[in-house]
Amino acid sequence: MIIDLAVYQDGRRLGLTPNAAEARRLAEERGDSFAWVGLYEPKAEEFEDVRQAFGLHELAVEDAIKAQQRPKLEVYGDSLFIVLKPTLYVPAEHDVQVGEILLFVGRKFIVSVRHGAVGELIGVRKTIESRPDLLKHGPSAVVYAILDNVVDGYRKVVNDLEDQIQEEIEAEVLLPNGRAGPEEIYTMKREVLEFHSACAPLVEPVERLARMRVGFVDETIAQYLNDVQDHLLKVVSDVHRFREILSNAMELHLSSTSARLNQTLSQLTVIASLFLPLTFLSGFFGMNFGWLVDHIGSFWTFAIALFVMAITVLVQLIIFRRRGLLG
Repeated sequence: MIIDLAVYQDGRRLGLTPNAAEARRLAEERGDSFAWVGLYEPKAEEFEDVRQAFGLHELAVEDAIKAQQRPKLEVYGDSLFIVLKPTLYVPAEHDVQVGEILLFVGRKFIVSVRHGAVGELIGVRKTIESRPDLLKHGPSAVVYAILDNVVDGYRKVVNDLEDQIQEEIEAEVLLPNGRAGPEEIYTMKREVLEFHSACAPLVEPVERLARMRVGFVDETIAQYLNDVQDHLLKVVSDVHRFREILSNAMELHLSSTSARLNQTLSQLTVIASLFLPLTFLSGFFGMNFGWLVDHIGSFWTFAIALFVMAITVLVQLIIFRRRGLLG
């Protein structure tokens, strides 16, 4: 459905309530003006009037209705088609929520289509409407405002992910009873990977816009887009750093677990080694042969046997300690 539809002239919103066709006609007739149509999860029949009014390409319209697109920038004749993936991180649920914004940009219009709960544009419209000095530069100013809002959202996700990785992974991974088990690390890696798939593909489209390699980008707005590009590159760099930290944390956890297992096995080996000669001695002298039964029956013989066993254990403990097997 259409959330908002307005015509802007010289950076200011006109007090009109036109339909899509009227908005296009007004934008064409008036100098320094353009139309902005905002839609939320439109059906095909709802989008048809907008498609006809602005001459949108049918393939791009199909993508905008079905959504589930990767971040990209495509040129269809005299218009651009841009796909963005706004994100929101919910730390309590370890969940990166991803929305979708699809933009049709022409010289005299911009059509924004939003899917999902993340990435609302009402606030973006109010913000850019408060900057007529930028809005007077046309649809590319709206593209900048939306991109800036999306990348700011990425930066918030980066901060939340960094805090959670430091508190729940790095600080816990070496503790024997820490919360940073393989399940937690894998869950965090999965969320970081999902976030990476939303922000990393956007680098190339933003660079094309900032370098004015496509049409409809005002030179003044290109300077602002350069700033957005810098922030986006920093976000992508941080995401790569998170992936490396989590991979190292998983390796460290596995190494630590293996070391503790080896230590436990070493202790069990020492215990078994201590009992091995005792078992041999007690078993040997415990055989029910007649000669043994007749000749080994005094208390002192029993005491000597215990003394030999104790000396054997003591010698073993000395040897194990010298070899570092007792910790």
